[in-house]
Amino acid sequence: VSSAASDVYKRQEDGLNHLDILHRRWADKLAQKLLKKPKTTHVALEKFGSYIWTCIDGERSIYEISCLVKAKFGDEAEPLYERIVPYFRMLKENGYVTWVRECHR
Repeated sequence: VSSAASDVYKRQEDGLNHLDILHRRWADKLAQKLLKKPKTTHVALEKFGSYIWTCIDGERSIYEISCLVKAKFGDEAEPLYERIVPYFRMLKENGYVTWVRECHR
């Protein structure tokens, strides 16, 4: 999994990650003009999301990141896969991450 770094910038406050997402597509620009939508969306990640975001490096798979989350948070991360798979799906659908490689089994 790789972050879509050109439009997503990370900053930290109080030990948690905050994402600043720039909206640069033509549809975004149209919405900014007509609907007064902001040029940047600010997303505050909670502790699990903050940790997961720091694990996204373009090399690790979702499974490997899941193992890191389990090692750090233990039972508090459960139900791990029921949470992490939809989380990554949402990140992908919103363009915040891209798949670097597909896993075929």
